[in-house]
Amino acid sequence: MTLSFVDIPLELLPIIFDSVVRAQHLAFLCLVNKSFNEFAIQRLYRRVYIYAWHTEAKSKVFLLFQTLSNCPRLAQYVSRLEIRAFPKALSSSSLHKRIRNCVNLKSCAWTRDGSLEAGDSPALQQCPQLKELEINGKDSGTTLRNLTMICQVTHRGIGEIVSTNRNGLTGIGLERLSQQILQIYATTPTPEVIIADDFWKTIVTMHGSRLKRFSIDRMTISVGALHDVCSRCSVLEQLFVVTTRHNLDDVTRCFAAARTLRAIHVNFYGDADEPEERSMMNDALRIVQQCPATVTQIGCDTRVWHAELYTVPTLTSYENPDIPEQFLVARGA
Repeated sequence: MTLSFVDIPLELLPIIFDSVVRAQHLAFLCLVNKSFNEFAIQRLYRRVYIYAWHTEAKSKVFLLFQTLSNCPRLAQYVSRLEIRAFPKALSSSSLHKRIRNCVNLKSCAWTRDGSLEAGDSPALQQCPQLKELEINGKDSGTTLRNLTMICQVTHRGIGEIVSTNRNGLTGIGLERLSQQILQIYATTPTPEVIIADDFWKTIVTMHGSRLKRFSIDRMTISVGALHDVCSRCSVLEQLFVVTTRHNLDDVTRCFAAARTLRAIHVNFYGDADEPEERSMMNDALRIVQQCPATVTQIGCDTRVWHAELYTVPTLTSYENPDIPEQFLVARGA
């Protein structure tokens, strides 16, 4: 007897669907039949995101909130809401109505400048499971003197508030702020930024046992200091560094000492012209050949790939809807 895909036992569908990462593919699964819809639609709405570069992004925001407001069954599936193209015309009162059904919302990113007002906060307060909040705060003429946030916030959200306040922030209180991330970047050209190895050594000695992300941008780190980071940060999962192609082999050998790495991104400086994608892919392959088998994501400059470290390391297209962290951490000079 011939079996088709729709004959798969229902108890296996959640396991299979958890491997589907693209929203478009989940939407197709929702259309197969009622059983597929029951399991796929939960995963389709689990993480909702709209970025500014999406086609008709602002119109999609209105349609999204209309759905969340009119369909509580769908709204309850939303665990992560990421809006980065928020229409300013949406009023605070209507905002409360549109997200009040998101009773299982755990993470919210709301970064469109000028779109979030004081009147919007009650809407977020009605989300009992909210643990992470990323917002964009900007000085509008008054002097922000004190900032207190009690939920777990993201480094990008707090960084945006602090960096845009020019009139005298004198107090900041943060509870449950993660101590697992070190992110440093320079606003001057890379060759001019020199940080002594003792600085990195002190950081690793004090925080290495819990650092999961180590990110430096627009500045270099010596091979010796990088090896110290990789060998002593025992739970390191994400590593973002800057180097030259001349030093790539030495830098790559350091990565082998980090036994728990999942994502690596290397930015190169000193190239007169931007290399072709084939050249960057060759660089990425050189890197993964020295990496521990835990690495699943590799990036070079403006390209990112999914890494499969079998007998022969291979690179495949990056299909995860999450924007790679390296493209979100740096601010303009």
